[in-house]
Amino acid sequence: MKVRLHETGQMQVDGAWVGAGNIWAREPLGREGPFALRAQISVDEEPPVDVAEGEEVEIAGARWRVVEIVEDPVHQRGDVFLERIQA
Repeated sequence: MKVRLHETGQMQVDGAWVGAGNIWAREPLGREGPFALRAQISVDEEPPVDVAEGEEVEIAGARWRVVEIVEDPVHQRGDVFLERIQA
């Protein structure tokens, strides 16, 4: 299963509200790591998780991999594409 999260929007994934925001090239927020195109993923009311392509996030008990992060400099709203890797 794959999902597309549009920046600043929300959608339900397995009963959880999931949103993406703060897409830009930078170092991770709140931890050390490489400079990359990154996004923050919010799940329900939990604090956001800072991710880059290839990293994983947990949504409603399942593991999801960040397949692609796209920045849109014209409309200033990007997208994050996730793929379920474990139920």
